[in-house]
Amino acid sequence: MAIMGLLLLALGYGTFRWSADCSAEVGGISIALGLLATVAAIPLGIFTGRLRTHQTEEILRGSFERFYAGQPNI
Repeated sequence: MAIMGLLLLALGYGTFRWSADCSAEVGGISIALGLLATVAAIPLGIFTGRLRTHQTEEILRGSFERFYAGQPNI
């Protein structure tokens, strides 16, 4: 989402900078949408959070005891 917003900002800036004056509306809309998408990415990233695995403590402890607990085989 943030990358899309930044690309829209760049597109709007490029439209303003290197295009004729008839495309000022397109550049303005692109910059506004880019700012909106970039700002919207902040709460989206905060509230969605990281993906969590569904491993419970019992499964993790079982794996630890099978593979890592006890004397090392040297």
